[in-house]
Amino acid sequence: MEAEAIRDSILHLAGVLDQRMGGQELEVDQEMKSNRRSLYFSVHPEGGGHLQFLSVFDPPDPCECYRRGESIVPQQALALTNSELLLKNARALAGQFDSLGEEDFLTAVFETILTRLPTADERAACIAFLRKQEQVYPRDVPARHRARESLVRALFNHDEFLTVR
Repeated sequence: MEAEAIRDSILHLAGVLDQRMGGQELEVDQEMKSNRRSLYFSVHPEGGGHLQFLSVFDPPDPCECYRRGESIVPQQALALTNSELLLKNARALAGQFDSLGEEDFLTAVFETILTRLPTADERAACIAFLRKQEQVYPRDVPARHRARESLVRALFNHDEFLTVR
C-alpha cells in the first residue's frame, strides 16, 4: 500500500480515523494531534515536508511531480513496530477486544487486521507469543493487555496487511 493508505488503515482499524471530507490543509506538525486522513496533510520539498511516519514508506516527492519510489527497507518494519502512531493505535485496537477470551481475541484481531481467520499453526504461535509476552512485562503493568498490544503491532507488520493483492 502507499504510505498514506497504511497510516489511514491503521487509524481506521483502531476506530479513530476522521473521515470528514473537505476542510483546511494540515501542517505536518499536527500528525500526532490529528486523525484526519493523510491526504489532508501538506507535502512540500523542504525538510520536514512529509509526515514523519510516512517518510519511510516512499511518500510522494513534490520535486518529481509527486512520483513515488518503491523500496522495502528495515526502517519500515521498525516504524510499524515502534512508532508513536502504532503504539497508540495498537493499544486502542487491542482495547476494543479486551473483554474477549484468548481464542476469541485471536479470531477478532486476525479478522480485523488481516480479514481472515488464523490457521491452526498461526493460532498456536500467537498463543505462545501472548504467554511469553505476559512474562516479559513487569507486574505493575496489565501484562495481558500489553501482550495483546504487542500481537496487534506484529499483525500490523504482516505482509497481508501491507500488501494489496
